[in-house]
Amino acid sequence: MAGLRAIASVWPRWVGALVAWGLAALTWVHPAWIELVFRVDPDHGSGTLEWAIVALAAIVGLAAAAAGALGSVRAHRRTGVAAAR
Repeated sequence: MAGLRAIASVWPRWVGALVAWGLAALTWVHPAWIELVFRVDPDHGSGTLEWAIVALAAIVGLAAAAAGALGSVRAHRRTGVAAAR
């Protein structure tokens, strides 16, 4: 049961990392998605907002991945069960 709790505590961090990296990749590949989805052009075509989103999402993704990795290591040490399975 402790192994299941360890896995449940780590997965949200990894999912957060994947979502953030997906958002960064989407913005990198297709920067105009913001204008298409929200029907507004907040930076008036300069692309500044898109690059800020790429940078912020990449940083959040790295932080979430680091937290997930640290959580996996701690869970493994506590329970002896690999939390990333």
